[in-house]
Amino acid sequence: MLNHHNNGPLGPRPNHNSLGQIAALYGLHPLPAATYIIVDQMLFASEVASGFLLVALSFFVALALWLPITILQHYLWGDRWTVAASKAALGSLVTAIPTGLPSAIFLLWGGMGAIGWKHRPAQRDVIDTNGEEK
Repeated sequence: MLNHHNNGPLGPRPNHNSLGQIAALYGLHPLPAATYIIVDQMLFASEVASGFLLVALSFFVALALWLPITILQHYLWGDRWTVAASKAALGSLVTAIPTGLPSAIFLLWGGMGAIGWKHRPAQRDVIDTNGEEK
């Protein structure tokens, strides 16, 4: 039997009719994007200055960025923890690449987040007056 209500196995499917709604779903909050750009530029400058002897440093710095970016993305953008952690992991993986190119990626990703700013869903995880997270 055909399902005429556009329901998936987990309930109604989101209807992404505009660029803003798609950007809100896949975008990165501008603050984490700016953090990634700044850190990536500092890492790239140190790698070039050292003759690429500090390439291993990029991996550890990118690994250290994962948790703070996850927290920022969750609380500032309203992403679920798993989505915020996935976006942070992808961003950290790109930051570990020892070139200046990731900054352009983060500029586009943060720009996409800026476009989707007003199309974000309402905050789901809100702490009420009893101190319980909903």
